Amino acid sequence: MRRLQVITTVLLVLGLALILSYPWTVGARPSDVANRAEVAAYLTRLFVFFCVAVAVFLGAAISAAIMIRRVRHEYREMLISNLADLLTASAERAESEQTEESEEGKNDA
Repeated sequence: MRRLQVITTVLLVLGLALILSYPWTVGARPSDVANRAEVAAYLTRLFVFFCVAVAVFLGAAISAAIMIRRVRHEYREMLISNLADLLTASAERAESEQTEESEEGKNDA
């Protein structure tokens, strides 16, 4: 569980760092009079940046979903355990009360 929290946090921080580093990573947009090679290089950098950012945030979302699923599973197991304990304690209490009532009935007779 702790590992998933670390992975999710690291991916989110990395994603935010990527978004904030956009101007330095991708660079300035080429001017309108730039040749095709400059525009193609810029679009390639932009596409790679976008794909990496999407992959990082998708990884963070997937690890968060897995973490939520595990927490929900642990909660469900704890709920079932608590319910079993409650039913056991209730049955023991009812049995002890019934035993006390039958002993009182025998003592009165």
